[in-house]
Amino acid sequence: MSKVMLKEKLFPLASEGENEVERLLKRVIDRDKFSYNEAKAYAIIYQNLAPGDVTGKISAMRVKKFMEDFIQKDNPSIYKKMYIFYGLSEEKYNEKKRSKINNLIQNYMDGIRSVENAMSYSISFAEAATKMAAKIDAPEEMSVVERIKWIRLWFIVIRNQEFFYNEIDGNGRNRGINVTREVNDMYIFPESMILLNESFLSKLDDGEILYDMIKAFVDSYPKDVQRAVYRFAELDGVNRPDSCKLGRIREDVKKKLFPNSWRSSTSFFMCKTGIKYMIPKHLEMALLAYKNGGISNMPVIKVEIPDVFNGYKKRKVTVYKYGETKVNGTTIELGVTGEQELMLYVNLYKWLVEHPDFKFGKEDKTLEEYGLSELLLDEKDIIATWILEQGFASSEEDINWNLAKTILNPKENLSIFKDWYDGKISAETVYEKIGFNSEKLARMCLSLNGLILLDKSTLSQALKRVKMFGLEHSLKSDKIYVRLYEFLKETCIPCGPKKKPIGSYGIKY
Repeated sequence: MSKVMLKEKLFPLASEGENEVERLLKRVIDRDKFSYNEAKAYAIIYQNLAPGDVTGKISAMRVKKFMEDFIQKDNPSIYKKMYIFYGLSEEKYNEKKRSKINNLIQNYMDGIRSVENAMSYSISFAEAATKMAAKIDAPEEMSVVERIKWIRLWFIVIRNQEFFYNEIDGNGRNRGINVTREVNDMYIFPESMILLNESFLSKLDDGEILYDMIKAFVDSYPKDVQRAVYRFAELDGVNRPDSCKLGRIREDVKKKLFPNSWRSSTSFFMCKTGIKYMIPKHLEMALLAYKNGGISNMPVIKVEIPDVFNGYKKRKVTVYKYGETKVNGTTIELGVTGEQELMLYVNLYKWLVEHPDFKFGKEDKTLEEYGLSELLLDEKDIIATWILEQGFASSEEDINWNLAKTILNPKENLSIFKDWYDGKISAETVYEKIGFNSEKLARMCLSLNGLILLDKSTLSQALKRVKMFGLEHSLKSDKIYVRLYEFLKETCIPCGPKKKPIGSYGIKY
């Protein structure tokens, strides 16, 4: 990113800068397939499409194909103007008109320099992208283009929080306001990732960057922030670039994600090597603070920071403290600046639970070996596990929690479920203690989709027995039928073979 080009250096007229044109022509790998004027035209078009690639190979054929396959269909008028302007037609523009047409082409190109398009017109970017794609641990079916979009989002927007890569020195300190002002006036394009790959990304192990953690991070924000982030990343299904100016990216995207300088480095959560350095005790303290109600219940301290978004002016920010540690005899307060920063610890914990063999920390142990594998486990998790393992509901979304809480009575029966979870008793024992007398009854009570299994005759007979013997002296299973009936009557949820509210079945109790 240190070689991001300034905007005023883009778009030389095709008749100017002959020495520069000759240097461009030396980069054209398929020059023999075109006349001199054609190769020259496509080389200049490429330079203007991909100003961030200053040394890479140029394929005139790729540029020609992109013009025909994309630009001609997207904007036939601009396509025709480009054909004339760059000397691909016998028709010519006079100098006055050339200047006007140049501005039109520049404005159009500003709107098409997307990651997806760059894969088409830049052979250098396409080759680098194929190598970079392996650096992110993502679903196998994810395309190279989408992988690059996620890597680009992580590197440009998330990795250095409110700063950009070239604002940080070798010791991890920001270079100050003058560098920030200079960076704000710079531009970054898709092919700028070629240089980033050479200087940084190529040194990473394959699968180093964690897609799951990046997505969980973005999705922890309100929808309007997510939209801004996914728009910049071109992950919203629109094949158009957002602003390429770093100052605008800082204001429109980074500021939404990092309004306050975080206490935590995102690399400790989104890269496998960074996670290796996570201190288990710090993770545990943050998770316990989250479990105890989150930032609303955490002690508050005030710290002063330079506001990068406001000319480095000093201002105080709130830090929510989750613990303390000692470094060389000095007590250091540990905290987060907001809900999303705290959620980084939670999402990392979930990732570690899903990757039980991953070792981290000074002792190089797994989550289970540190005794942290059940730190966030609560009664709902245990009960959901029991329900799903017995096949009483098809998914967590299918669990009828409103009725399940009444039937299973977690407060009174939690010890039973914990004994099952710890392997002390069987699932059948839990089943019997709750009072289910059939799998059908369990599914009716615990699954939203299971309500269609309701049988009028069986329910009516159970209700009659309860009226006869009284609720206190009735069978456990009959008591469950009473709770089921009361739930259906109160909620009017469609049930039974008719898929209608319980009132339509003429059952009296």
